[in-house]
Amino acid sequence: MGHNTQEGRFRNRAREAERMRPHNRLDREDLPDIPEYVVADSLPSWMKAQLRGLGERNGEVVGRHLAMVLEYLEDVPELAYKHARAAADRAGRIAIVREYAGLTSYYTERYGEAVRELRTYQRMTGEQHHSEILADALRGIGKPGDAVELAAAVNAADLDPDEAFELAVVTAGARGDLGQFGAARAELGRLLRGELDPERRRRAEQALERIEALASGADPATQEFVDAE
Repeated sequence: MGHNTQEGRFRNRAREAERMRPHNRLDREDLPDIPEYVVADSLPSWMKAQLRGLGERNGEVVGRHLAMVLEYLEDVPELAYKHARAAADRAGRIAIVREYAGLTSYYTERYGEAVRELRTYQRMTGEQHHSEILADALRGIGKPGDAVELAAAVNAADLDPDEAFELAVVTAGARGDLGQFGAARAELGRLLRGELDPERRRRAEQALERIEALASGADPATQEFVDAE
C-alpha cells in the first residue's frame, strides 16, 4: 500500500513537471542577441527578487533577456517574444518568466502558447491577473465557451478596474461568438450604465456595435469602426 502511494506521488510530480516545462524551445541559431549595455540590474527590484534563486550567472542572463522584453514589448513584440522564450528556456519555474512568455505570445498572436503559459503562471502564483488576456486567447483558439467559463470563475474583487473592464468586454465578445447575443448585450449594457471614461465608453459602444452586426447576420470583420480621438 505504501509502495503504491509513493509511486502515485512520483507520477503526480512527473505530470506536474511536464506541465511546467516550457514548450517550443528556441533553437540555438534563433537565440536573440543582447546588447552589452543591457544588464539585469536595470530590472525593477520586484522582478530581480524572483531571479535570486537561479544562481548568479543564469540569473544575469535571464534578467538581461527580461530587460529586452520590457524594452521591446510595445514596439517590437516579435523580438520581445524571442527574448521571453529564451528566458523561459533557462528559468521555466520562475513566475515572472512564464508571465512574460504568455504576454508576448498573446501580443504576437500565438494564442495557443499564450493560453498554456498564462495558465501556468496562474497555477504558479495562485493569482488571476491577466484573466482578460487568457480569455481572449481562448477565443483566439476557437474556444469562446471556455472563455465564458473562465470569466465566470474569476473573483472580480481580485482584479483591478482595467482588468475587470477588459474581461467584461472579452466575455461579451465570447458570448457573441457563441450566438448568445442577449447575454452579450446585457454584459455591455451593464458596463455602459456605469461611470466610464470616454475611452472605455467608446470601446464598450464599439463592442456593442459588433454584437449587433453579428446578431443581424453581418460579418463584423467587414464593418468599419472609426476610432475616436
